[in-house]
Amino acid sequence: LLGKPIPSKRDKYVLDIVFYPPGNYGYDSDNSLAAIKGLLDQLAKYWGVNDSQFIHHARIGEVVKNGKIIITVED
Repeated sequence: LLGKPIPSKRDKYVLDIVFYPPGNYGYDSDNSLAAIKGLLDQLAKYWGVNDSQFIHHARIGEVVKNGKIIITVED
């Protein structure tokens, strides 16, 4: 989402969230989603919306060095 324009105003925002863990430590999407609650709150604030408008589709991807999270907004 960095460097991307703020999406147009709408009632719901469908977020596709992929967590790429740094190791095989038994990560699950529920706990990973809880870990980024603050980030999603700040994203909603930046966009000028309420985070209750977010619909999350979260999943765990393959292990990558240092881990990463990719969030995309579906149209």
